[in-house]
Amino acid sequence: MGRFLFRCDISPQIGAGHLRRCMALAREFKALGASVIFVLRTRRTIEAKELESICDGLTLLDWSLTPEEDAQEVVRLCRQNQIDAAVVDHYHANAEYQQPLYNSGVRWLQFDGCIQKQLWADWVINPSLASKECDYSSARQRKETRFLLGPKYAFLRGEFAQWQPKANFRKEVKKVLLTFGGGDDKGATVFSLDAIKSLDPSIERVILASSANASIPDIQKWMAKNPTIYATLLIDDTEIARNMAEADLAITAGGMTTFETAAMGLPTLMIQIAENQRRNARGWHKEGIAVDLGPINALEPVFLQRQVKKMMQDEKRREKVSYSAKALVDCLGARRVAQDLLAS
Repeated sequence: MGRFLFRCDISPQIGAGHLRRCMALAREFKALGASVIFVLRTRRTIEAKELESICDGLTLLDWSLTPEEDAQEVVRLCRQNQIDAAVVDHYHANAEYQQPLYNSGVRWLQFDGCIQKQLWADWVINPSLASKECDYSSARQRKETRFLLGPKYAFLRGEFAQWQPKANFRKEVKKVLLTFGGGDDKGATVFSLDAIKSLDPSIERVILASSANASIPDIQKWMAKNPTIYATLLIDDTEIARNMAEADLAITAGGMTTFETAAMGLPTLMIQIAENQRRNARGWHKEGIAVDLGPINALEPVFLQRQVKKMMQDEKRREKVSYSAKALVDCLGARRVAQDLLAS
């Protein structure tokens, strides 16, 4: 009932977001009876057991491949495995990468977060609140291309749908969540911990981090130097949704994590730790759903501190943000897309 190929990258620099959202879509395909194979470039240990539960085949590519060579390998694997459609989710899917796919007749869905100069894919997905089809008028190369835009197409793991009904707004802020994705946090965690150091020490700081984060030793040193501050470090924790549902305020990066905190109704302040997070963070901010603090290299600690305290003290604002955010991300994005591609 359908065969699909996923092509994505994972590394400490890139993070795990691409793989995670691809796995969310793959699970929906599998639930509908389809077969899925993964084609990856990786510089970190892949959660093999997780992939084994959904993956019917795995191919690892070398990082030295040029975009064209990479695309040709995807074409070869699509033909070899009689793939109905591919899912491309990585940063180098430019015009040169897309041309071999298009010329070969491969049908594919392409993730786009920054509006590529040229897009040839059959489907283009951008879950950012800032994404509008008119923004793609010059990038669109084929009239047949369908654009799947906005938070209703955000891909979240099944645990978020389970926890969303349990994520209730609380008047008092007792737990602040800090998380900056599945890779290197660029020092954002320690920066944030320092900035909010003056908060009541009994307010728990819950830090979600990946073992791929090079800043973990610095985080541990900070915690050792500040033993009176209630801080909990969770590395490679498997209950992300629960931790978000139980928190009262979040400080995060501006990437895929923003859709997870929104689904849990968690008032969020965003720090851009990568250029490709700019549009997404600004989109949330413009709609009043979250606070965009801008790029980390231009952020002053005192500004972060003031924004956190301002949000904590404004109960009505937090409550409004919480309900508005949950209404935008219903955790059904992956299911929508899976059903759409299977029916096409």
